[in-house]
Amino acid sequence: MASCREHGKVKGVETEWRRRDGGIVAVRLHLRMLSIPGHAGAIEIIAEDVTELRAMERQLRQAQKFEAIGQLAGGRRP
Repeated sequence: MASCREHGKVKGVETEWRRRDGGIVAVRLHLRMLSIPGHAGAIEIIAEDVTELRAMERQLRQAQKFEAIGQLAGGRRP
């Protein structure tokens, strides 16, 4: 929030939020200051859920590790 107030906007910052049920959600945030008369310091926040995307990226990295191990074990070079 402080960075948004200082620079006027923040794009693509990722963080994790805790859901009411205790689960974790990965979100990508986009913030910008708004000029609304009578509402000094108003900020627009767009939160994009990237939980599934991060899970797929982890699976891909894991598959790539296993592929590299398999190639090494088989005597083949990548």
